[in-house]
This record gives sequence, C-alpha cells and structure tokens, in this order.
Amino acid sequence: MPKTTLLTPAVVCSKKNGLQIRIRSGGHDYAGISYVSDVPFIILDMFNLRSITVDMNEQTAWVQTGATLGELYYSIWKKSKVHAFPAGVCPTVGVGGHVSGAGYGNMLRKYGLTTDNVVDARIVDKTISVFWVERTLEENATDIVYRWQQVAPTTDENLFMRMLIQPSTSKVNKGAKTIKATIIAEFLGKADDVVALLGKEFPELGLKKEDVKEMSWIDSVLWWNQNNGTPEFLLDRNPNSANYVRRKSDYVQTPIPKASLTGTRQPHSNSGKISVCFGRFGEFRGVSAEADLPDSMEKSSTVIPFVGESHRIWRQILPMSFEREEPERVTRMYGEEASKSSRERVAAEEREREKNKEENK
Repeated sequence: MPKTTLLTPAVVCSKKNGLQIRIRSGGHDYAGISYVSDVPFIILDMFNLRSITVDMNEQTAWVQTGATLGELYYSIWKKSKVHAFPAGVCPTVGVGGHVSGAGYGNMLRKYGLTTDNVVDARIVDKTISVFWVERTLEENATDIVYRWQQVAPTTDENLFMRMLIQPSTSKVNKGAKTIKATIIAEFLGKADDVVALLGKEFPELGLKKEDVKEMSWIDSVLWWNQNNGTPEFLLDRNPNSANYVRRKSDYVQTPIPKASLTGTRQPHSNSGKISVCFGRFGEFRGVSAEADLPDSMEKSSTVIPFVGESHRIWRQILPMSFEREEPERVTRMYGEEASKSSRERVAAEEREREKNKEENK
C-alpha cells in the first residue's frame, strides 16, 4: 500500500511557496479542474492511494481517497451480499472528490448524502499556532483595542483573533482597578509566520515568538478550553459547574473611535464581573456578501447564512456573570422579571437535586 507520509510535506511546501494545490483523487473529472489552474499550482495525485479495508464487525470501511466508487462497491460485495453504501451511480467516480462534494446517489432519500454516512476521516495534520496576550491600560491596552478593530477583519485568512475586555487589577499601581485587554488567537501555520505578520500589521501588540505555542489541531481545541488533558476530555458532557451569565450580542458596523474607548474605562473597571468579548465577523475567507465568491463556490444564501450584512465587521458580546445566591444583582441589572425567572430556575434546580438524593438512597 502506498505510504501517505509525503502528503504533509507536499502541502506544507506548496503553502510556503505560495502554490495552489489541485487534488486528483483518481476518478473521472468532466470539468478537468483537478489538473488546471490560472495561478501557479501543483497536482497532489492520489491515484495510487486506493486501499479499502472493510470491517464487517463494525460495519464500516476505511477507504483511501484514490479508490473509485466501483472499487468500494466491489470490496463491500466481497465481504457481504446484504450490505451497501449510499453513494453515486457511476463506478468511475473517485471517492475523495465524491465525499468532499457531499455525494449524491440513488439511496439518498432514505440514507442521505454520502458525506452523511462518513463517521471518521484521517486528514493531513497541519501546525496550528496559538497565543494568549494580555495588556492593561498601563500597558497600552487602549491602543491595542483600537488597532484590533483595523486588523482583525482584514488580516490573513489563516488568523483568527478574539478580544476580551474586562476589569482587572493593575500591575503598575498595586491594588488599583484597571481594564485588561486580552487577545486570544489561532493561526493556521507556524509561529514565526504569525509573529512576522503581526509585527507588520499589529506592532502595538508586541507579539514575540515566546508568546506563541505550536500544536496540532486537536490540541488547539483543548487549548481553547484551557484543558491540558487528552482528546477524551471532549466526550465529557458534564459541565461540572454552572456559571450564571446573561449575555447581550450586538454587531459593530464601524470601528469605535479611540475617544469613545477611553470614555468607557471607569464604568467597566467598577462593574465586577462584566466583560466585553469581540469576535471577528462579517466575511468568509475575506469575501463579503456583495463580492464574487471563489469559482469553486456557488453564490447563494446557503454560502453565507451566518454573515448577515457584509458591512458588519465583528460581533460584540457583553456577558455579565452573577452568583446563584445573589438574585438582587439580577434585579439591578435586568429588572424584576429577570430576577423572578432566576429565582424560579434556582428553586427548580434545588427540587431536582432533592429528588435525585431521594432516588439514590
């Protein structure tokens, strides 16, 4: 069986040299788009990666992307005369292209698209770089917040930056209250590249290589959840503890002036657990709703349902946390109806706990 170890270096090398990748899975290609391009490119030919392993105990099959649907159907038939797989009619279709394009077949009314029946996949692992940088007002936080508004919506598509603004304790004036801006980010690439990128576009942040961690994609998922364990953590549905939070979302259409940012310092620094979260918003791969989409995508309402109007450049979330034993704080912030709802929810939880205790005796 051909080895797949060369796939990752090929992808990394093409990315580093600015080359587009065309993937040829080995099946038919009427339009010929898997081996032509208007820009410099390489062909990642998967034709010989065509191994198929059928496991009747699990009723699954591992299929390499270069196999055809005909080869897949034949392999299933060799193992069982009563099993099938919902995919296309034509046996010369390549599995890789068919699955990545959703997969339309004659059993779709009952079993759905081909991709609906894919339960696992092995993908080319790519280095993910993440960083978490905090700055207070004394450390130029206002300039960072203002500059983030210019950079986050337009920077390299491989970079996502979230910004959190919240009260904190000053590092300079011990014990004094201040405001802290935190930039939490993920970059699809190496640490050196994101440091160089933000050194040009966002010098106010002062990002250094030692601020950045390189890891695999799955480790980045754990990192975002502040978990240093294993991926099995993702299977845990027990929240362990519940935080009572009220959140208000809004969409920002124009950058907030620096003067307005300065004017919000005092109210926020005295507001306890209040914070503001900014998330880059309003585009898909740098393409607005009013612009032409890439040739590989059909412009329709299904492409950017989450974007809304193209001039919304990010989303702002205002979360307010409060303790369960402080319903009066809910009343102050949200009115009597919210406080009543909070008390009713707390009482229901208490009843449920008492019920569970009785059942476990």
